[in-house]
Amino acid sequence: MRFRLGPRPDVAPGATFDRLRVLDHVVVTDAEGQRRTLCEVQCGCGTVFQVRPESLRSRQTRSCGCLHRDQSAERLRRMWATAKQVAAEEVACPSM
Repeated sequence: MRFRLGPRPDVAPGATFDRLRVLDHVVVTDAEGQRRTLCEVQCGCGTVFQVRPESLRSRQTRSCGCLHRDQSAERLRRMWATAKQVAAEEVACPSM
C-alpha cells in the first residue's frame, strides 16, 4: 500500500519548478538497455538539459547550477560588505 503526503505536482510540458520550465518528455535507453522517461527542461538562464521527473517533483533539481552560483556570489558580496564596514569602524574608532 502506498501513501501520498499530498497531490503530486504535474510534470506536463509548460509546468515550472523553481527556475526550470518543462519543455518536453524524452525517452532514452540507458547502458543496461532500460528505457527511461526524462524531462527536457529550460532553466531561467537559458540552459536546456534533461532531468528525471522525480527530481523535479522532490525539488532535488531546482536549476542548472546557476542558482548555486548566484547564492554563492550573494554570500560573498555580503561577507565583503561586512568586512569593509568592520575595517571602517576600526579606522574611525581606534581601540587605544
